[in-house]
Amino acid sequence: MKVIESTGKKLDDAINEGLKQLGVGIDDVDIEVLCSGSWLRKAKVRITFDDEAYSQKSQSGSDTEESVFMSGNLDVYEKREPRAEKPRREKAAKKESSRAPSYEQAAFKPEEAPQQAHGDEPIKPVSEEQVELARIYLNNLLPLMGVDATLIINTDKGCLEIEIVTQDIAVIGHHGEVLDAIQQLCKRAVEEGEDKHLAVRLDCKGYREHREKTLIAMANRMAAKAVRTGRKVTLEPMNSAQRKIIHATLNGNDRVFTKSEGKEPARRVVIIPKRTRRRYDRTAKTNVAAPVEASTENQ
Repeated sequence: MKVIESTGKKLDDAINEGLKQLGVGIDDVDIEVLCSGSWLRKAKVRITFDDEAYSQKSQSGSDTEESVFMSGNLDVYEKREPRAEKPRREKAAKKESSRAPSYEQAAFKPEEAPQQAHGDEPIKPVSEEQVELARIYLNNLLPLMGVDATLIINTDKGCLEIEIVTQDIAVIGHHGEVLDAIQQLCKRAVEEGEDKHLAVRLDCKGYREHREKTLIAMANRMAAKAVRTGRKVTLEPMNSAQRKIIHATLNGNDRVFTKSEGKEPARRVVIIPKRTRRRYDRTAKTNVAAPVEASTENQ
């Protein structure tokens, strides 16, 4: 059994550094996040590698199985299978495809739009006053942050969408934390009276789309690891919007289910193989310290 700790500017860098030191793939280890990283602190993880189990697995011909590796941008799948077995595996895959989707074929469900979260309530159009309040607020806030920017505002979708055009990426922050904070402050500034359902979405340099793709790739990768190892995988703490992306991505996966555990700001998604669900549910019932939510909840 080998246990190492590694650090990096980002969580992915810390994990990759540890995997490089051990010379193994991410599905061969257990990872504990000690620090997800911030502006002042590096990300830090503890990686446990059972070398005895790994050697036994290698001797039993496990090199024919699919291996999933994590890269810095979390968007690479890599398969290892012997050439002689390829035709047979393809035929088997065709037969299985007519039954139920595998974790690689999981049906993706788009993230629920903010304005849909309130049932059948009619969507109120964004008023000119709200647009002006947002413009004034951001034009006052951004210079205080030392950010020189222009604003592009769109209200066509019943949502106040604001693109911050700037060369200063500090407005985004680590994992979008600064952008999320500005978005929340802007939302509070423009909400009128009892209208608390105004959807406000700030973006900069296409970060939102890039982050969503990264989270989707990570969700699929960690689901593959959970299925392969038969053990739950706990992700790093995320905000509500990012957790929704993970839940929605794996909602159609017939091999895993997801839950959110813990309290803000350390609330995180747990991916559990369905074959271990009963065991996990029994454990969760005895653990009264941390609240557990189903993946269908909007948290």
